[in-house]
Formats: sequence, C-alpha cells, structure tokens
Amino acid sequence: MKRTRKIAAGLGVLMLSLLAVAGHVPVSTAQVGSTHIEVFAVEGPFEKDIDVATTGFPTAGDYAVESQPLLDPTDGSRVGRSLSHVQIVRPVSKGQDFEIVLNSTLRLSDGDIVIDGGLRFSDLFGGGTIAVVGGTGTYTGARGTATSTGGKVAGADGFTLSIDITTD
Repeated sequence: MKRTRKIAAGLGVLMLSLLAVAGHVPVSTAQVGSTHIEVFAVEGPFEKDIDVATTGFPTAGDYAVESQPLLDPTDGSRVGRSLSHVQIVRPVSKGQDFEIVLNSTLRLSDGDIVIDGGLRFSDLFGGGTIAVVGGTGTYTGARGTATSTGGKVAGADGFTLSIDITTD
C-alpha cells in the first residue's frame, strides 16, 4: 500500500511540474520575424453612419461601422474582409476633413490583424499611417504599422493598406 501511495504522489508531483512548465511555454503559432502584406480595402458595400451628436452626419461624436471586402491589389482576388469602427473626433479644414479614431480588424485566411489609432480621414487616401496593435493565428503578437493610399483595384474605389509587422 505504501508503494502505491508513493507512486501516486510521485505522479502527482510530476503532473504539477508539467503543468507549471506548460504555463510558461508560448502557445502562439505565429512565425517570429518581419512580414509585409498589402491588401486593398474596397469602399462599401456595407457602411452604416450613426448620427449621435449634433443633427447631421458627420459631427463630433458620430461614428460609422463598416464591413469591406479585402482584395489582393495585384490581381483583384478576394483575400479577406475588414470590420471597422470609425469615430469622428472633430471636423477640421472648415468641415472638409475630420480627425478620426479608426479601429479595424482585417480578417485574412491565416489570421486577423488589428489596427487602431487616430488620424485625419483624408490620410486614409493620402498616405496616413496607423498602428498595428495585435493579431491572431499567424499574426499573433503582431505590432507595426499600416500605411494607406487611395486608389482603384478591379474597378472598385478604396485604399491599399501596406502593412509592415513583426511577430514574436
């Protein structure tokens, strides 16, 4: 009987040790290193403008939610979808532009990339840069930048996101 208890106690200690070690092993499947990705976000087809502040969109406090197809800028093939929230902070340039906060999840086949930050709305079409703050799947632990430039792909208006990230 004593021998059985010693074996059971030994197995218990071994299991606890393995659990302690497993708690310190990274569970990420992301590849370590630098990655460059380019996607084209199509304007529309789903956008809902929410007028919560002064009557008339867009004014400070208003926001938009969007779901846009992501295309490969070289051939126009579909590579994913973006889900975005755009918050109007304030109008600038006599109401011709806006300071915004953009939060967007880029859903790609091998994981998601999350971008978040503030910029002017016009920057989305003229070389604005926003932070990459995380990701899932291949992009777990992603950090870096996404720079946008307006244009057309496969006859659709939108903007190209040039994304440079590192993962760990």
